Amino acid sequence: SRGRSRGEVPVTGVQTWALAIVRAWPTLGSKTGERAKEQMPPTEEVRLATDEAQRLAGQGSTGPVQLIASGKGTLDRISTAVRGLPGVASVGAPIRNSDGSLYEADALLASDPESNEARQTLKRIVAAAQPIAAADGATFLAGGATAYGRDTEHAIFGSLWKMIVFILTLSM
Repeated sequence: SRGRSRGEVPVTGVQTWALAIVRAWPTLGSKTGERAKEQMPPTEEVRLATDEAQRLAGQGSTGPVQLIASGKGTLDRISTAVRGLPGVASVGAPIRNSDGSLYEADALLASDPESNEARQTLKRIVAAAQPIAAADGATFLAGGATAYGRDTEHAIFGSLWKMIVFILTLSM
């Protein structure tokens, strides 16, 4: 029994893995987010200014959902459908990009762009717009702060379990 004290039990790789997985398990259920406003103290100047702008111009004014389509008729039909959705305060007039290949309109939300309500509204917008674009043979994208937050969280935190397995493997 070279290098081992009397009564000491050898630890195998399987036991080490099991212990590491048990210790990492709570992080798999973590809810994280890219919600900048919530990370600032309530007295922070930027947060106060954002709150005031939202009070004056409406909750969704600080981050409209950008409706982008490859045809003006398609965007007009999408805008009409989106106007009637719960959580949408208004939809602006469409504008054309410089080469005329895309059209964009802003949908102002009735809630803060970083809120769960905004994310649910974004899901409704996409669900309403995609079939219209598909029927027209057009392309549709939803952009803006709410879509950015959703995409960032999915890219970073959607594969958290893979990162944990990778780190555990390297630490063995």
